[in-house]
Amino acid sequence: MNEDWYAHKKDVIIGEHNDQFDVSPAWRRVENQYRYFVHSDYCSDVIKFDGQDVVNGNLGQIIKDNNIQVGDLLYFDTESDGSINHGTVISSIESDMIYYSAHSLSRKDRKLSDGVNEGRYTYTFYVIKIQN
Repeated sequence: MNEDWYAHKKDVIIGEHNDQFDVSPAWRRVENQYRYFVHSDYCSDVIKFDGQDVVNGNLGQIIKDNNIQVGDLLYFDTESDGSINHGTVISSIESDMIYYSAHSLSRKDRKLSDGVNEGRYTYTFYVIKIQN
């Protein structure tokens, strides 16, 4: 953690004792988090692809060509307007499929194609390659 990426527990007394956190915008907002990682030393590359790549069977080649790995970050631009809407972690990889985990809908090892096959072909995806 640093001054741009942090979550500090703080004690707040409102009637009873409540624990809350002081968090940075990069910790709390996905767009800020994406920018933080893209411009950090943790990022070795950013790979961009879209829902059509997933449904057309191109994902295996994208995985192979870019050496996408478990632990890399996967971001969703659900409207393909250049604004990041959701952030996840790649939790498993097969030769032609990315699986991700996220907390907003309690997803664990969700196939990337599941959401795309539900009619979300216009999604744009960004993988932030984390340096080894």
